[in-house]
Amino acid sequence: MNGIINLSISHKWASLNDLECARIENLEDALRAMRSADGVRECAIVQTCNRIELYLDVNGEFDVAAFTGRFFPSVHQELIAHYESRESLRHLMRLASGLDSMIVGEDQNTRSAQGCGGNREQKSEL
Repeated sequence: MNGIINLSISHKWASLNDLECARIENLEDALRAMRSADGVRECAIVQTCNRIELYLDVNGEFDVAAFTGRFFPSVHQELIAHYESRESLRHLMRLASGLDSMIVGEDQNTRSAQGCGGNREQKSEL
């Protein structure tokens, strides 16, 4: 696997309890740890009360199961959606445009996604 991938836990299929278990408390430490994981070149986190999204630029050494097991040990693996390449970018555009929100057009996700630009290790949380 090479390129951009998305790992996502959303209100659409996960309970509030599942989302709380997946919540990343210290985003800066999480970004540093994720960037040091095998196969990860870049990463960004978009986290709101309704979702946790990881966008990763990965190379052939990346192992999805090992990564999710390390960073989301208390979350059932079937609750973590996995998008690759074009599908991952399409998902990001739907998220940033508000089409993937609980309320279509809601701008919380847009602001979160905008906050991920610039510095590769920049965090975004609302």
